[in-house]
Amino acid sequence: MKLSILYLTLLIVGAITILDQCSTINLRTSPLFKNKQLNNYPYPTTGITSKNYTLERLNSNYYGAISYSTTVNKFFVFSHPTTIVLDRHGNTLHRFEIPNEGHPIQAAPYVETETHFYDLTQETLQPIPFKMIWRKDFPTLNSWKAKFTDSYKKASIVLYSRYGKDAKKQSACRAYLKIDNEWWCFVLPDRIQLKNDYQTLITTELFPAKADRLFYLVDAKNQTASTHTKIKIAELKQQTMNLTELNETYTKQKGAKIVFFEKEMIYDEIAYTPFPILIGGTVYYNLHIDKDILQFKDHSYRSVLAWKAENLTGYFTVPKIYEDQLKASFLILEYPTNTNESGAKGMYVIKPNVVK
Repeated sequence: MKLSILYLTLLIVGAITILDQCSTINLRTSPLFKNKQLNNYPYPTTGITSKNYTLERLNSNYYGAISYSTTVNKFFVFSHPTTIVLDRHGNTLHRFEIPNEGHPIQAAPYVETETHFYDLTQETLQPIPFKMIWRKDFPTLNSWKAKFTDSYKKASIVLYSRYGKDAKKQSACRAYLKIDNEWWCFVLPDRIQLKNDYQTLITTELFPAKADRLFYLVDAKNQTASTHTKIKIAELKQQTMNLTELNETYTKQKGAKIVFFEKEMIYDEIAYTPFPILIGGTVYYNLHIDKDILQFKDHSYRSVLAWKAENLTGYFTVPKIYEDQLKASFLILEYPTNTNESGAKGMYVIKPNVVK
């Protein structure tokens, strides 16, 4: 008799577990167990303010690189076609729409077009004309090299780009040199090979780039860097050896923690069957920063084989050594499809309410 009761109990528990895992019926996540305070959690799109911090949306695109400069104490968000410049506290200084023919200079706070240059570190963004130096204007390669060598020695900044055109409108690499507050643009001969790891300054062996590189922020909890695709640090170290910021010490962060998941719909099914494989719903996040908490909600999903919903956030900070110098941090909120999308995905800046 006791054994039958045990079997029956296990059967009932198993049935309830399967029902809870594989349907939109909320058992473990019933409103009965939902803290009433969660009803006040907003979507983050309109901004959130806590005692010490304010979360503000920068754009709706979570693809794009976030970087910083310790020379000018500014942050730079490169998310095509918009580039955003923020001060050390996270306040927006410039929101710059890159022209159709324009490109950011890799790992540097500059934007190039066919005819002008933009210096993103300046208080006002004005197109800066540059003087063109064409290879065709020199009788020999040696004469061009002599001119470039002399200019290189005088230049305070030297940057390279892969997006230029030569005098025949064919693709050609360029070098930008700043000499006595004037910019010069050299169209490079084909035989000059640029070294490019797609994360640091483009350079050459004979004439290395001269510029302060922008640094990536790090999500210490998830071990990712704030590159365009938010690549894992271990993978990035294998690709690029010169990213010193990856070896810095970072304050341990809890990141955005899911405190509740409320099932709402079948997110995805096993192909050619009515059986669910993913359950969609609303997740409620607590983002811990120091002793403060920013609270918000968004949509996510959970596998029928998992107990927890997917955490689709990333929280990026500067190294400990620069925390007093650069006060802002950044939240990335991803969402992979249009199914049950809330519209909250994107990049967010978190800035202190009291400026010190």
